[in-house]
Amino acid sequence: MTQQPNRMSQKKFRIGELASQLKIEKFVIRFWEKEFGLKSTRSTGGQRFYTSEDYKCFVAIKDLLYNQGYTISGARSKLSKEVRKIKDPEKIMGAKLDKDQKKEKVIEKEIITVIDEKILEKVRTLKSQLIKFQKEFI
Repeated sequence: MTQQPNRMSQKKFRIGELASQLKIEKFVIRFWEKEFGLKSTRSTGGQRFYTSEDYKCFVAIKDLLYNQGYTISGARSKLSKEVRKIKDPEKIMGAKLDKDQKKEKVIEKEIITVIDEKILEKVRTLKSQLIKFQKEFI
């Protein structure tokens, strides 16, 4: 009789499979994603997919909360300390960013820089207008 492989060893799996393996409800996973700032990959239809690295992260969160008695805040702090210990800064919770995620991060930074520059220019313009307005009435 052959043993079926664990679903968690697959490359990607759905939220229901993750919840089943962790023995928790799906809403708990969604809540932890939000509270711990975790990002699951999504299909074009918006369905969440998880990797074995994501699974390991959720196992760690469950252990901290359910077995070790940490609060959400305490567990978040503990995990962030663990992430800082990882030598490769591109590793997050033990998972490397893929090329598309790296490109997205670079693009996000570039967009934020452009937006910041535009906002700064608007502030300068408003400041000069305010100075002119004050000179007129003083």
